[in-house]
Amino acid sequence: NKSTANTCHITFDDGLLSFYTVIFPLLKKHQVPVSLFVSPEVIASGKNFWFQEAEGYDETKLKKIISSELDLPPIKLAGFSAQQILKCLPLVRINKIIELYQQQTGCGKKSSQNMNLNQLRELDASGLVTIGAHTINHPVLKNENDQDCFDEINRSVKEMEKMLGHRVWYF
Repeated sequence: NKSTANTCHITFDDGLLSFYTVIFPLLKKHQVPVSLFVSPEVIASGKNFWFQEAEGYDETKLKKIISSELDLPPIKLAGFSAQQILKCLPLVRINKIIELYQQQTGCGKKSSQNMNLNQLRELDASGLVTIGAHTINHPVLKNENDQDCFDEINRSVKEMEKMLGHRVWYF
């Protein structure tokens, strides 16, 4: 038995492209094993997470849309950032607000900031990266109902298993 003194386990979330381009080469160079928790829908579709889409949005315009959608006067939201407010909403409402922002500002969707399936499979085959599931769409689970939480978790494991072609043991 090896001693576990002075050991740690490194984990990463989300499957950002920067993990593949920056972190993975370092892991290979130093032979450091890690775990990576990924949302299969984002990998399969090439879409961004809601928080990636909202990053860099004009705070005033975004909060105006949030205020309208929540039917709250802007003064009630004054002490909070748009990100803080969005993190308190169910995913369906967040997605609607982001869609409205994109329509009203004409900014459109951002290009993908995440890995693709071939990159994920390369990580999986490396022997250094253990892939785990991380919900389908990355909602804040405390804002979702029980059935949606179950579906997000259960589907993420099943979809990740299909993508990788083997059992996924971690969430």
